[in-house]
Amino acid sequence: QAEDQILANATIRTKQSGFNGTGYISMSGKYGGPGSYIEFRRVDGGSGGTCLLRFRYAASGKRPCKIMVNGNDVGNMKFPATGNWGAWQYESFLIPCDAGSGNTIRVIAMYKGGPNIDVMEVATPSLEPTGGPSNAPSA
Repeated sequence: QAEDQILANATIRTKQSGFNGTGYISMSGKYGGPGSYIEFRRVDGGSGGTCLLRFRYAASGKRPCKIMVNGNDVGNMKFPATGNWGAWQYESFLIPCDAGSGNTIRVIAMYKGGPNIDVMEVATPSLEPTGGPSNAPSA
């Protein structure tokens, strides 16, 4: 569950409908802002190599975020506008993963702040996309 992860200057919310689990993470405005983040720990990278991150998110405008994997900056994810804060869509990003479940992924809001994040899934060469706790948490 995204709402079960480590948050810094981000807020668990339930205002928008259509989310999974018990809520979603808001990383913008008075509920977050530039520099706010959500950190996913114990992410399973399978046998290692390239992993596909897949986020279910919503945003009223562009909300780019920096993606850190195991403390390394691996680039910026666009998170384009979805129409409004409750219009959920998916966006994907390729990252390098270490083998096993010791990976940490941090999503850091830039500029105006980040999107509402509902789910993060990871697909690896040796794993199917899942949201279970032994892989990537999801909401």
